[in-house]
Amino acid sequence: MTTTMTQGTQASAAAAATAAINNFLAVAPTKYTAILGSVAAGSTGGATANVIWQQQIPIVPAFCTAIDYEVTLPISYTATTVGGASVSPYAPYSVIANQLTLGGAPPWPLTELTPWYLDYVAKHLDYDFSYPGLGSTAGSSDTATTFLSPGAPTPYAPTSGTGVLDSGPSSQAFPTGLIPNATLTTAAVTAQTLQFKVRQQLQRKRHLLWGAVPFGDPENRPNNLTQILPFTGVNPEQTLIVLGGTTVFSVAPVLSSAATIKATYELAYIDLLPPSMTSVPNPQVGYGLQLIQFSTTGLAAGTIQPITHRTAMAYTSIHQLLINSPTSAATGGLPLRADYYGLWDDQDQQSSRWNFDAQNNTFTEYFDKFHRVYHHYPLTGQYLADFEGGLFPEIPSVTPYDAIMSPDASYAAAFGVAVTPAMTTSIRVPSGTTVFNPYVRTYAFGLVRVPY
Repeated sequence: MTTTMTQGTQASAAAAATAAINNFLAVAPTKYTAILGSVAAGSTGGATANVIWQQQIPIVPAFCTAIDYEVTLPISYTATTVGGASVSPYAPYSVIANQLTLGGAPPWPLTELTPWYLDYVAKHLDYDFSYPGLGSTAGSSDTATTFLSPGAPTPYAPTSGTGVLDSGPSSQAFPTGLIPNATLTTAAVTAQTLQFKVRQQLQRKRHLLWGAVPFGDPENRPNNLTQILPFTGVNPEQTLIVLGGTTVFSVAPVLSSAATIKATYELAYIDLLPPSMTSVPNPQVGYGLQLIQFSTTGLAAGTIQPITHRTAMAYTSIHQLLINSPTSAATGGLPLRADYYGLWDDQDQQSSRWNFDAQNNTFTEYFDKFHRVYHHYPLTGQYLADFEGGLFPEIPSVTPYDAIMSPDASYAAAFGVAVTPAMTTSIRVPSGTTVFNPYVRTYAFGLVRVPY
């Protein structure tokens, strides 16, 4: 009898929680709160280049469902020799790092915005922050607007009389000297302004508040730490300019004037209750968003490198970048195409849930499937294990298969999937490739239980 009563109580509590969320989402409009920040002129990025916000995040009775960043970086440099140096292929998102903390506990460590770019693009079809859509160059040839082509003019900056779209007062701008993946020249870059946008999607489900962050609890205040990463380095996912072996700057890259960063917080709140709703809904988030990032080194050409994922959470996606430094210790890393990528239930290749293997003539299917699902190809070196997007990422629920994985028994039970204590992604550098310290940069997104 006690068991029956307990089950009935749990069922009633679950029904009440579901009703509260449904009622909240049904009457909660969206509003935006923007906070401006800056970094002083002369900064070269790094630990001292934290963004100074004009105000703290306000205490308001709302849930933050996403954060939009608008970044303006006026940059100057003069390179005397540039032996192999280039703008990062993951720029401009690789030049800004962010950490959001709530009540002193960080949902994720200080991490470059690269994974947030990869995450948001993978949730949409035919979408990129820099792609304005059809009609931007009506009447002109496609060759005039090569999408983010290295060395090309500013992408999608229409000449007089050709543009028909209005991208707003602060559209994205990639100056000639800072085009992603462009080879640097010895010419000076004076006061070139790099302007871009990126979004951190916190709410992971349209019909739930999973991932949303409460802004109304004065005892658990969110804090946004945002930092400009060093402008030069050897890790392309974490810098703007990837150094070559003989790169020499007479004027190192610096901010020619103050950088500005605008964080716009997307808030879901209740303004007016309909007459049919007699009380204010008090929904629970239940599951918060977690981001895990780490790098795996020691890869050898021709050998499969297993990467095991053991964090106690429900994994929703794993993004991995394969980076190689092909010539010398002083040469910065560049993305590399693998010839094997797989997901194993444990650390044994025979337990492969799926794999794409050049030795079995199936590796091209990774790119074909990626193109079929997301309607665009991946970036060079980008490998994705998507556990929640299904065959139609815009509406994941249309795919019957539930691909979420967890190495933790309690999370696996909560999501109704088999526990996989040693779930592993695996990647192989093609045999015969000249490698020097190749590595895999991993970004894993997941859901963890939260008390709010």
